[in-house]
Amino acid sequence: MKKPALRRERKGRGGAPERFARALSVHARRSLALARKELISYLSAPAFYGAAVFFLVFCSTWLFYFDNFFALNAATTRPISRSFPSPS
Repeated sequence: MKKPALRRERKGRGGAPERFARALSVHARRSLALARKELISYLSAPAFYGAAVFFLVFCSTWLFYFDNFFALNAATTRPISRSFPSPS
């Protein structure tokens, strides 16, 4: 006589995210979906790319040219730290 096969519980891929998704309320899921949609729309806008390029050019100019980063000929971050206010 054949014994019936025992069914094993199947776990989904990465059980924790499934439990997390089930635990979220409807409002939280809608909020996360809206936040994701807004973030994608901000990152795909041309103004974002213009602001990102401006920021990178400004920071690199400030770091490498105005602070004489390579003029010290030493591996130190003092020129970068000098521009921040010192704790009193």
